[in-house]
Amino acid sequence: MADDVTAMDLGTSNTCVTRCSADAAVTVLRPEGWHHSTLGGAIPTLVLYRDGDPFLVGAAAEHEFGEATAAERRSYTLRGQFKPDIAARDDARRWMEDFLRLLRSRVAVTDNLLVGIPCQAENHYQQVLRRCLADTGWGNARFLREPMGALLHYIATGALPPSLAARGVLTVDFGGGTCDLAVLRRADVVSRHGDMLYGGRLFDDLFFRMLLERNAGLEDRLTREGNDYYVHWIACRQAKEDFSNAMAVRRDQPVTVRVRWSSWDGAAAREQAAYIDNLTWEEFLCRAGDYRPTPSLLETLREHRDRAGLSPHAEGLLHGKRVDLVSWFEHILLEALARARRDEGLVGADVPMVLLTGGSSAWPFVGELVRQIMGERAQLLVGDEPYADIAKGLAQYHVLAERLREGRAALQRELPAFMEEHIRRRAIRETLDAGVDRLLGQCADLLRNAVLLPEFRRYRDEGGPLRALMARIGEAMRREEPRLRDLLDAETGRLARRVTEACRTELKAWFRSKGIPILPERLEQTWLGVGMSAFLARMGEELSRSTLAPTRAAAETATAVMAPSLAALAASGTVVITPLIAIAMGVAGVVIMRLFHMDRWVVEKALDLPLPGPPDLQRRAQRRIVRLAAGGVRGLLPRAVAGGME
Repeated sequence: MADDVTAMDLGTSNTCVTRCSADAAVTVLRPEGWHHSTLGGAIPTLVLYRDGDPFLVGAAAEHEFGEATAAERRSYTLRGQFKPDIAARDDARRWMEDFLRLLRSRVAVTDNLLVGIPCQAENHYQQVLRRCLADTGWGNARFLREPMGALLHYIATGALPPSLAARGVLTVDFGGGTCDLAVLRRADVVSRHGDMLYGGRLFDDLFFRMLLERNAGLEDRLTREGNDYYVHWIACRQAKEDFSNAMAVRRDQPVTVRVRWSSWDGAAAREQAAYIDNLTWEEFLCRAGDYRPTPSLLETLREHRDRAGLSPHAEGLLHGKRVDLVSWFEHILLEALARARRDEGLVGADVPMVLLTGGSSAWPFVGELVRQIMGERAQLLVGDEPYADIAKGLAQYHVLAERLREGRAALQRELPAFMEEHIRRRAIRETLDAGVDRLLGQCADLLRNAVLLPEFRRYRDEGGPLRALMARIGEAMRREEPRLRDLLDAETGRLARRVTEACRTELKAWFRSKGIPILPERLEQTWLGVGMSAFLARMGEELSRSTLAPTRAAAETATAVMAPSLAALAASGTVVITPLIAIAMGVAGVVIMRLFHMDRWVVEKALDLPLPGPPDLQRRAQRRIVRLAAGGVRGLLPRAVAGGME
């Protein structure tokens, strides 16, 4: 097993560092003891400077700045919210490096480092972040998409069943600086969308603007005290979260939001407060719907003005226009689902699970919009520690990847035995035996009830030459040929699908027994030493050889009648496409072989039929009827099958 791995979820507002041992046990590294334990071990992404030199990060920096004297405050500078801007601003890049350097000195990390990045992070951003990590002692980090970390964490904890993860999962990572959405199927990001400018800091700014409007003269006072940055980005963020939590519990009552900070009165640090009185949910939505950034935030955001791919809301924000923050999220969500439809043909019903992560995903409007757009059947999953979920999942990725490597090796070794026991005997032979018996029983019942019994009863009641009876039986069999053809066509297609599903069920169970919880969706992945298409084709070839070889005529008939049918099924999307045509050829082989022996069923049915006359005459008549009827069945059934499959 590989060495322990360190993982970091480097967030705009909070950062979490975890370590995963070889036995998949995850530890959250807490460089600052138990400060901010409500964040699940995450620390605020803050760095405090004294006379221009960085000396504290995280909660320690926040506490030191909040308790500083007026003289100390003049030499202090607190910086945060810099992660989204490192690719656009030199000062933001320097703050990031100082934060990483001090954090690195406080935690013991391994050489195996995984760092989460948003799906929307472009190459330039990744290059800048990689340099920041390398220059500050973190080494050559590997990047992993943050949605993958959330998915792995929920699967590892048992909160997300692999079966649902296989169908489709939408992750909504709404953090302090970005909003990142991704659709994952079978542990693979198949579609992604987001906005690198939409994040919780816009709501922090909104609350700061409301605070200033409700408290005349506060802005000048904060500037004189040197508390303007702290109140703007630290105290207002906490006030925003308090309001969001209150609205999640009860939305019909107004809340007085308290914004707190400390200032030095000459003898001690005194707590100060200002209020946003009686803030209702309706007023919040109204203000969020007419948001205009403060000048300081707008100046920061304008560094992104020339970036490609900005959303209409972001463009409007950078040009000083008012935007609707709630509809901005709705636009991101709708575009993410539209891209999933274009990229993978997915609709909302194909994505039954939604993972909400990131601190800003706690806003009540997030879950409500998700349900409104995706339907009430969508299941929302929110972790107990949204600040640590991604970092925990990232740490487990390396261990799980090693287990998958070992699982692939075991799959390759056990492939022949698995093919014989689980695929050929259990999934195919047992399914075919049950299905073909059921099919032939239906055919026999149709012939018995629609052809033989009515004609034999007529013969018993009316009498007449035996030749006339056989002529009427032949005519009745030709009359029933379309029904027989439809029955064979429908049942053979269903039987092929049952074999397909049985094979997949056995494959899933086999993969899980080797530590691989999700069967890969993309068949070209080489989990078995060969592509999955080649693997399924090999199953079909072996099945065809084992079932068709004894009867050449059956093989020829199966080839003729099944290829067009399976091609049609493949085109309609009801089967797993090309590789299973070979398997279905085997299905046809068993059906045709058994149909060539249909006379056995006819004999059994005919011997039970009541005929007029003495016993000796009855036995002679029965034998003659059996010979004639069986001959008719031999000629009729292959024609019916072939005609039904054309």
